[in-house]
Amino acid sequence: MNTLNTRAAKFAAALSQAQHYRNYTVATDSRADTFHVVGAGGTISVLYEQIRNAAEYSEDHLLLQRAIRRFYTRLFITGDIKQLEESGSELITELTLSGYLANDSIPLSKVDVLTQTAADYYAAYGTIDKSPRTVQSWVVDVLAIEVHSHLTDYLVRETFEQFVFEQFKSSIDTTSLYGKKAPEDYELLLFIAVHRAILKSDDATIRWALLRRFASTPRKLAEYQRRNKAIDDLLTTKDNKRLQRMVNREGAVFRILWQTIERNDDAVTMIEKPGSFLQMFEDTVNMTYEDIEHRMNRGVVRSILFLIITKAIIGVAIEVPYDFWVHGEIAWLPLAVNLALPPLYMLLLRLTLLMPGPVNTRALVSQADTLLYGKKQPTYEAPKTSGQYGTIFNTVYALLIIGIFGVVSWLLMQIGFTIVHLAIFFVFFCTASFLGFRLSRNIRDVETVENGINGVVMVRDFIYLPFAVVGQKLSQGYAKFNIIAIILDMVIELPLKAVLGLIRRWGSFISSKKDEL
Repeated sequence: MNTLNTRAAKFAAALSQAQHYRNYTVATDSRADTFHVVGAGGTISVLYEQIRNAAEYSEDHLLLQRAIRRFYTRLFITGDIKQLEESGSELITELTLSGYLANDSIPLSKVDVLTQTAADYYAAYGTIDKSPRTVQSWVVDVLAIEVHSHLTDYLVRETFEQFVFEQFKSSIDTTSLYGKKAPEDYELLLFIAVHRAILKSDDATIRWALLRRFASTPRKLAEYQRRNKAIDDLLTTKDNKRLQRMVNREGAVFRILWQTIERNDDAVTMIEKPGSFLQMFEDTVNMTYEDIEHRMNRGVVRSILFLIITKAIIGVAIEVPYDFWVHGEIAWLPLAVNLALPPLYMLLLRLTLLMPGPVNTRALVSQADTLLYGKKQPTYEAPKTSGQYGTIFNTVYALLIIGIFGVVSWLLMQIGFTIVHLAIFFVFFCTASFLGFRLSRNIRDVETVENGINGVVMVRDFIYLPFAVVGQKLSQGYAKFNIIAIILDMVIELPLKAVLGLIRRWGSFISSKKDEL
């Protein structure tokens, strides 16, 4: 009968310790006095968060930490020392009213820890002599992840992260990847690749994880700045793209393994029973397929909301004034096409996204069997790049992109589109294509068997891939300068949260007055 191999046995032992510690912490917290939120504005806060999240279009697992980051961004910009001294309770109040935390779920002792943590980072925030963007990423973004780690369970995740890192470290054929000796910072690049490809971490989470790995904190400011500068170089290096592609391509079995651990409290004990655990793993595969279906449906709705919100603002700010200036009236047909076509296009893309079949499920179970119980571990080789298919394929692909954009432009100009209308159309159509591509990545993340390309898929890829490539570039620029998010943060969120805070304080004042009677 198969037993856990050496690395898997080490992982199971570490995972058991992490879960015991988590259970101990949960039991301790359940007996402690907790922070109770009493205040108005819960419905408004939840509604605003839905709008704000649609405008930013973040991954679901990043929403809480993004909300935390916005809180500390506002706090640090205002520089209100009194608010800083109450920041722990204010944060928990805001997150509870916004629906991220259950009421009475956070111990009072943890609220004090959050306040002290914010004070440590605020001291660095006012000391580091760098650009505002750099200080934001070195201090505020890291603080958000640090606070997030106090509010959620990170220890089990870190245990899994280390197992995946060690597995890839020993199994990757670096010669096929680099053609020579691996770079000196290869292990750090691999650590980043595992975070990005397997755990879907953003740069802020990766930065925090690396700083934590080196035990670097704002209290040791000189070292903290030196580490952050080195991390900046690692996060922006181009050497990591092919390594990340390799990890991503081989990552399906690890992602399902993580889902198995997250979904089942008894996964740690069952892992020593191959038959039972592999059945649990297979059940998780099927449940993950169902979750992906639901997640893609939610993603379509969020994508359409994102497109409508941004299109409405840009239409009011650019398209309608342009029409009055040039034509003396609103050009209704281009406006209607630009507003309606990208959402409809998103719906059509969703209909072409099909889940993997039983062959993929059996392959995933077989890989899990080898990973945990096999004596001989697989070797991962570098995937092919588009450049390896030759100049002809790449030339034809470039001509196709030019041709598709040219034909679409000509057709739209026949119905009254001007250059401005075309520019707005392509921005939104390319954005919709990239959002559709991101939805398809949910399926690719659990695929380990290449599906054959049928006629529908080939036509879909032929049409939308060029737009998705451009949409990716636009989305990267949008993420750096999200004008919609900035408007929401400065024009709506800042005064909204200030007013709600004032209302809560007024309620506390009235309550104290009643107590005095």
